[in-house]
Amino acid sequence: DTSFEVPEVLVKEQVEVRLNDTVQALMMQRLHPNTLKLEWEQFREQQREKAVLDVKRAILLERIADKEQLTVSDEELEEEFTRIAQGADKPIEAVRSHLTKDGGAARVKNSIRNRNCLDLILRLASVKAAPGLIVQP
Repeated sequence: DTSFEVPEVLVKEQVEVRLNDTVQALMMQRLHPNTLKLEWEQFREQQREKAVLDVKRAILLERIADKEQLTVSDEELEEEFTRIAQGADKPIEAVRSHLTKDGGAARVKNSIRNRNCLDLILRLASVKAAPGLIVQP
């Protein structure tokens, strides 16, 4: 059940994250956001509902991870730094230094914890097919 209230400040932060992600995606396509005639306030409003769901998912994952006492090992964090460095084609030392300076390491660690939590949920889930439904592997 996802019918619970979430702090408005978290929703606003998530709307901004979604806005920044969109701007970055546009720039990666070599499109400057200012050259497009986008109504940014309207865009923010359109993202609000999705942001509320994002925040609810994050809260639920955090609660499950806390209850299950999920932690992230130094080895897992280092593996993720390596993956990020390879994807960005940068030395791991530069990635580690950059992420450690601006609090990014905590975000990476939280992302790993969420992924581990989702893996746990999937391992423990039992899927039952509806009567009459044919499920093919």
